[in-house]
Amino acid sequence: MRHIEYEEQVKIFKWAFMSKRKYPMLNFMYSSQAGEKLKNAIVASRAKRSGLRAGVPDIFLPYPNGNYSGLFIELKRPIKKGYTTPNISDEQKKFLMYLNKVGYCAKVCYGAEQAIQLIELYIKGEFNG
Repeated sequence: MRHIEYEEQVKIFKWAFMSKRKYPMLNFMYSSQAGEKLKNAIVASRAKRSGLRAGVPDIFLPYPNGNYSGLFIELKRPIKKGYTTPNISDEQKKFLMYLNKVGYCAKVCYGAEQAIQLIELYIKGEFNG
């Protein structure tokens, strides 16, 4: 996981920790850690054999909100003026499309602020798209 994306994800989980009273389901939100860079070929091979998959979204909130079975977020760095929009790999696109097809809400968010807004709308049942 790139440094900027890591920092953005930390912001999300700090917010979640502070918001657990208001939204108790945040106690169960977790990170897949699929974006972590693996140290060497042996570690990568072991991770793959134990189930690590390319394309898995970064964050999952296992909370059905009436419209969806749960929320998956693929986190990218925030979009900044003068910089290119972060790429979404083909594996990530396929995974997100599949999750949306089978009843989950699976979205790409650019930065912690966008992700937190999505999580709050999702929990309140106000996100439909």
